[in-house]
Amino acid sequence: MKVAEAVGRLLVERGVKQVFGVLGSGNFEVTLAMAGAGADFVASRHEGGAITMADVDGNGTLDLYV
Repeated sequence: MKVAEAVGRLLVERGVKQVFGVLGSGNFEVTLAMAGAGADFVASRHEGGAITMADVDGNGTLDLYV
């Protein structure tokens, strides 16, 4: 198991249910691990869009968003 896979699985085990971001070579494996462990991934075309989506989706909840 690679470190990225372990980190991705651990984040989901700790409560991450939704992941927002720009998929690329630097985060592909950890994102794939989180999605494989059950988190939903929402792709964005820009980092600012991903931040805004996470902020709006998480407002009013105690859920953990990445």
